[in-house]
Amino acid sequence: MRFRSIAASAAAAALAVTLTSGPALAHPGRPGSGHGHSSPPASHVVDVADGLISPLKVSFGPHGSHLVAQSMAGMLTRIDARGHQRTLVSAPGKEIAGVSYSRGITYYTQNDQAENPEEPPSSLLPAKLKSLDARGAPAHWPT
Repeated sequence: MRFRSIAASAAAAALAVTLTSGPALAHPGRPGSGHGHSSPPASHVVDVADGLISPLKVSFGPHGSHLVAQSMAGMLTRIDARGHQRTLVSAPGKEIAGVSYSRGITYYTQNDQAENPEEPPSSLLPAKLKSLDARGAPAHWPT
């Protein structure tokens, strides 16, 4: 568990730095701030979903949905415009760490986890780029 804890902490820290430095750079009146408008107050932020486990990647999906790669849970989840969650892929013992959507096909990365998750892997673990069509069936590359 120690390796997972360290990896999760590092990912959270990187996300926190990214999220806090963006608004500071876009402050009105500063050079490079673009249009000069201020950010909306935090009270205008809407929760899209909760209860997610290590959501390392989010992508826009079809029909106003969001696709979420829940890495350490080994799950790929679709959240529709109303906030309803549906599991598209469940791969216990695997990590789903990336997701993208284009032309009706959902692409995601899946890799194996170390046998002992508390220890760093001794070698690189195999990863695969996978795809699903709108019905949830494996999709072929568009031509």
